This record gives sequence, structure tokens and C-alpha cells, in this order.
Amino acid sequence: MRDIDFSRKFSLDRLRLSRMVSCIFRKPSASDLEVGSEMGVNPYMVTGFRGWLRKTGLGGGISGAYALSPFGKLVATYDPELNHSGTLWLLHYHLVSEHAERAEVWYRAFNEFLTPGVRFDRTALQVYVERTLEATPKNKTGIAKDCNEFIKGYKAPIGLGKLELVREGENDMCEVGLVRLPEPYIFAYVLFDAWQRRFDHTDTLRVTQVCQEPELPGKVFAARRDQVVQSLQTLQSMGLVNIVDSQHEPVTRRFRDDPHQLIATFYASL
Repeated sequence: MRDIDFSRKFSLDRLRLSRMVSCIFRKPSASDLEVGSEMGVNPYMVTGFRGWLRKTGLGGGISGAYALSPFGKLVATYDPELNHSGTLWLLHYHLVSEHAERAEVWYRAFNEFLTPGVRFDRTALQVYVERTLEATPKNKTGIAKDCNEFIKGYKAPIGLGKLELVREGENDMCEVGLVRLPEPYIFAYVLFDAWQRRFDHTDTLRVTQVCQEPELPGKVFAARRDQVVQSLQTLQSMGLVNIVDSQHEPVTRRFRDDPHQLIATFYASL
């Protein structure tokens, strides 16, 4: 799956994506014609939504051979309309992190380009992505399209607008920053999933790392340090981490199981 222009001009639409997930959940062997009928679109549009299905971590596959991820199965069972804020945070997390693949613009925007409170526009984001790619992009048009989709998706209620993570400002500018803390189990999943993938060799990180390392909560949620600390303190009260207020700010993980257990617990509590 391509990392740039993966949606083939189709914007993130949670209503249609939820119908796709529900169809695959009931019948993984569904054809694109069947999936499209469920979504209310033609089979060509289904190919575009395969990109969203994969990049949001919900599942993957092709016509006649689809599969939902463990996260996708939980969503199909507990939040089939993709409406809960926790689900939106998880869709966002998978968009901006690298699992089997990455959504290049989304990854670079949150992990490299944006910081809490920064103001930016589409052009600035596009210039940054083009400048920092390891090789000169062959498809600059695709990057421009993705930058448009990035801003549109975070502003539109049918996308991820309810998170209020990227907000519209004056003169076509946008401002990024966390308005409301994610639910504790969602924050915990992001922390431990990224920890397991990126720093599995150590059981202790510094608060500064949790705030500033790519794919960890500070970057993923565009969160200020005080917001990260507040969430870590909540996780400490739940017995998931231990924090020591010292010069080295150690955060020691006490949770070492599969991070998916955390979102399973979250959904089961809804």
C-alpha cells in the first residue's frame, strides 16, 4: 500500500468507513461490489477506502479477502458507528504512527512538524514534507492532496473534527494542540504500544521522552508537558506505571502485557 495519496482523492468519512468495517466483520469474503453496496458507493471508491481502512489500523485485504485487525474487531463489536471519542483517538493514533506501514504526511506532521500551540497552513506542511523526504518525491501532487486531506480530515466532523486537535484560525491558518485529555486507557494503549515497538529493550523512559519521542503520547496528541504528566499520574493511580519526581524523571512501566488488552478493557467498559 502506498504511503502517499493512499486515499485516491476520497476524504476520510467515518460513516462510510464504519459501513465498510461492519460489512467485513460479517463477511470477510465480501467482494468490492458487496462492500460498495453496503457503503453506498461504487466499487472504485472502495479501493480508496481500503487505504483509510489500513492507515487507521482497522484492517486490510482486497476484494474477496478482507480481514479486520484486533482493533477493528473491537470497534465492530462495541462502536460500530465509529462515534466514540476513544475510537477517534485510536484512528488518529494509527494514522500518525508507523505499524505495518505509514501515512507519510500524517506521520511527519505530528511526529516532526507540529508542536502544541503552533500555527501553520497547508503550504507550510507541504513544503516541510517535500523537504524532509529522503528522496525527491516523484509525486508532489500526491503530497499536496494529502496535505489538503490532512487539514480537511481534522476539521470535518465526519472525519476527526470532534477531537478538536487541529482547529481553524484566521487567514487559512490552523492551530494544533490538545484540548481534552484522551481517556486513560486510550492514553495507556498509545504509550505502551509505542513503547513496545520502539523501546522494548528498556522498562524505564524519561518524562521528556514520553513528551518528545516520535509516536509517544506527547507527539501523537500534540500535548503539553503538563498534560502528559497529568495523564501519567492517572496511569500511576491505575497501577500501570510508576513515576519518580527526580532529576532524571523516570517513568517505569508496570504493564507488560499485550497493549490491545487495554483497549479491550476500554471497550468492554462502554
